[in-house]
Amino acid sequence: MHRPFHAVASVVTLLMTLAMSTSVTAALTADEIRCQKAIGHETARYAQRIHTEILQCNDDTVHERSCNTATRDAAIVRALSALN
Repeated sequence: MHRPFHAVASVVTLLMTLAMSTSVTAALTADEIRCQKAIGHETARYAQRIHTEILQCNDDTVHERSCNTATRDAAIVRALSALN
């Protein structure tokens, strides 16, 4: 019953996406792509280090061990300075 409508809507959506997509002249150069990949890699590494430190502290708290927040915070600062 609604299949023709969905088919038309899909085609219109596809055409709109193609019409509004980035043109070839705005494509990134190889150096820009490498730069973006490096930024993404380092950001992911930073996020993983932060996550690990917070998770370790939370695990310590759950298991009724003390969490050394100074050590955790120092590790987070080191991760941030490595990101710069």
